[in-house]
Amino acid sequence: TQAGALAGGTREVGFQPPMKQETPMATWKVTVNDHACEGKETCLDVCPTDVFQMRPTTVRNPFFPFKIKVRGGIQAVPVDEAACIGCMECVTACPDKAITVEATVGAGGA
Repeated sequence: TQAGALAGGTREVGFQPPMKQETPMATWKVTVNDHACEGKETCLDVCPTDVFQMRPTTVRNPFFPFKIKVRGGIQAVPVDEAACIGCMECVTACPDKAITVEATVGAGGA
């Protein structure tokens, strides 16, 4: 019987599985706090998709941390956010806690 067939794990003739819903692709917003980054390059070492580059700092502040000046005045800059896969390795590795990665949903981010 049809009831017996269903209980036995077979599907009813003509059964169609539910359509898979399309979910928007997540993109990632990568931010480096330029007042916290001391240019230690750990984000470059751990990022599997090369989101970051080291560049001269643009911060012009008399209270600019001396440690950044000592390291040559360079800081991490997210230059390829589109490549970010959201693994959070950079956030975990940054000893200065200067990096945030936030998910955005939809084409091109929010």
